[in-house]
Amino acid sequence: MSSEKFNPKDHIIIISKWDDRLKRVVNQNYLEAKWRLVWFREDHPDWVINTTISLIKNGDGPFASLAEAVIKDNQDVVKANGWGYEERIEEKYDPELKKTKTVFNSKFVEKSETTAIARALAQLGYGTQWAMEYEEGQVVEEISDSPVPETVEMEESKEESGNPPTEKQINLIHSLVKGLGMSDEEYRNLLRTDFKVDSSKDLRGKQVQELIDFLKEQSRILKEQK
Repeated sequence: MSSEKFNPKDHIIIISKWDDRLKRVVNQNYLEAKWRLVWFREDHPDWVINTTISLIKNGDGPFASLAEAVIKDNQDVVKANGWGYEERIEEKYDPELKKTKTVFNSKFVEKSETTAIARALAQLGYGTQWAMEYEEGQVVEEISDSPVPETVEMEESKEESGNPPTEKQINLIHSLVKGLGMSDEEYRNLLRTDFKVDSSKDLRGKQVQELIDFLKEQSRILKEQK
């Protein structure tokens, strides 16, 4: 077994989030929940994390999931707890497109549990000092754990307004769509509903980067939920 101590900086990824105070999208370093768990287990292999999930019903089906995570030490003493709430279907405002989008969370139960665990870990100090959950004005519904520093302004697209997508961008879009498991019909509906086009080749200017950013964010969420 390796004697090297876990270093969270080795597992940092970049995410793009809307900063309500700055009124713009920013890039921020981020440590995924799975790596927070690895970090925690290295420090406390004999502690336990218990979760309780309550489904909130609306009619015949579940509307949302509310999860609580409780961390206990090896003496059964509660050291931290965290809550996570996720709705099955959400209406979210996209500040870039300046419109509300309907998002279906197929794994809303798992995500509520992940959020609860990550927030409990944040209470124990695993990245708490950089947690966006505790920053006033941040939109953090999709954040499951706290990011590790260095917030920078998102780079502006070098594409001039009105330019069509390059072949490289089209290939990237198709790769992201395939990775998300979207059907052809779901992809066409996304293009028609949110971008008012029938094909990625019809996108222009900022639309190209907006679609790529959206698909990357959905890929990140899907990866986190697995």
